[in-house]
Amino acid sequence: MRLKHSQITTLAILIWVVFIDSLGWGIAFSVFATLFLNSHPSILSASISASSRYMLYEFLLAIYSLFMFIFAPVLGGIADHYGRKPGLLISMFGLTIGFLMCASGCYWGSLWFLIAGRIISGITAGSVSVAQAAIVDISTAKTKSFNLSTLMLANTLGFSLGPVLGSVFEHFSMNLPVGTLTFLIGAAMSLIGFLALLFFFRETYTRENLNQKLNFWQNFANIKTAFCMPIVSKYLYSILFAMTGFVLFFANIPIFLARIFPEYAASTGLLLSAEAILFSFTLMFAGKYLFARFSKDKTVMLSQLVQVVSCIALSICLASFLTNVALFTIISCFAGVMYIGLLTLISDSTDSQWQGRIMGVVAALSSISWGSGPLLTGALNHFGPGVPFIVGAVLISIGILVVLKGHFKHLKNTN
Repeated sequence: MRLKHSQITTLAILIWVVFIDSLGWGIAFSVFATLFLNSHPSILSASISASSRYMLYEFLLAIYSLFMFIFAPVLGGIADHYGRKPGLLISMFGLTIGFLMCASGCYWGSLWFLIAGRIISGITAGSVSVAQAAIVDISTAKTKSFNLSTLMLANTLGFSLGPVLGSVFEHFSMNLPVGTLTFLIGAAMSLIGFLALLFFFRETYTRENLNQKLNFWQNFANIKTAFCMPIVSKYLYSILFAMTGFVLFFANIPIFLARIFPEYAASTGLLLSAEAILFSFTLMFAGKYLFARFSKDKTVMLSQLVQVVSCIALSICLASFLTNVALFTIISCFAGVMYIGLLTLISDSTDSQWQGRIMGVVAALSSISWGSGPLLTGALNHFGPGVPFIVGAVLISIGILVVLKGHFKHLKNTN
C-alpha cells in the first residue's frame, strides 16, 4: 500500500526530527572529549586535575539522560493530551535552545552555559517516543512495522554518526573556539526541524480525551507495575544491569584512549561512531538471523558472557592499540545482540495490552543506564583506567545471573 503525499511529508519530518535529536546526543561525546580530556584551556584552568576533568566530561553526558528520564513522561503526557505536534515542537525548540546554550558555553568558555544547555536539551528530549506515537497514528497494520523500523534506523544512524560528525565539524571551525561551530550547526539543523513541524506537519492525533486530567506520573507507576511481573521483572533487571555495564564501557572509551593511547586521541570520534554503528547494526539484524535458530535466553547469556570476558581483558590495559580496538568491536557487536534479545524476551513475556507500556518502561531504564553509567565511569577512573571495565563486567555478570534465574523460572512455569 502506497503512502499518500501528506503521509510521506509527515514521515520525512519525523525521520528528520528523530535523526537530529539522536545526532545531538552523539555529537556531545566527541566535542566534550576534546574540551575536557585534552586539557583545553578555554573551558577549564590548566590546574584542574585529570580526575576532575573525567568527572566533568561524564557529568555533562549524564545530566542529559537523567533529565530526559524525569521529564519524558511530561512530554508524553502533553503529546497524548494536546497532540503530537505540540509535543514535537517543544522537543525541537528545546533542542535548538540547548544547542545555542552549548555553543555559547564553548565560545565564552563558560562551563555553566554548557551545563544549562545539556539540562535544557534533556528536559525537552523524548522526541523519539512522540514520533513513534505519531507514526502509529498514520500507519496501517501493513505499514506500521516498516514505518517504526524507519524511525529506529534514523535514531541509530543519528547516534552513530554524531561522534564522527562532531569531529569532522571541528576541522572547519572557522577560527571559532572548539565546539562552537559544531553546536551552531546542530542548532540550525534542529531549527529546520522546528520550522518543518510548525508549517508542514499535520496533527496526527485525534484528541478524544481533552476532559481528562493529565497524569504525568503514570509512566513511573508503569515501571513499578512492570517490576512486579514475575518473569518480565527478571529480564528488566537484566537489561538494566547489563546495559549500565555496556554504558560504562562505552563512556570510558574516550578517557581510556586519552590516558593509555594519547597519540590516538584524535581518532576518538571516529572510533565511537564505529562502535555505535556496530551496536546499531547488530541491534537491527541479529534477531532476524539468530533468534530464529537459537534459544533467545541462551543467546543473550552467551553474548553477555563474551562481553564480560572482553571487559576483563580491556581492564588489563594491553599495550596494543589494535587489540583494544578489536575488544571494543567484540563488545559493541555482542551488546547489540544482548539488547535486542532481552527486548524480545520482555515483549514475549508481556500481555498484548501492555506492549506499549512495557516499551516505555524499557526506554526509561535505558535513560537510567545512560544517565548513571557516565557518572560511575567518571568516579571510577579515579582508581585507574581499567576499573570502569571491571565494574562493567560485574554488572553484566549480574545480568547473566538474572536471565539464568528467569530462564529456570520460565521452564518451571511451563512444566
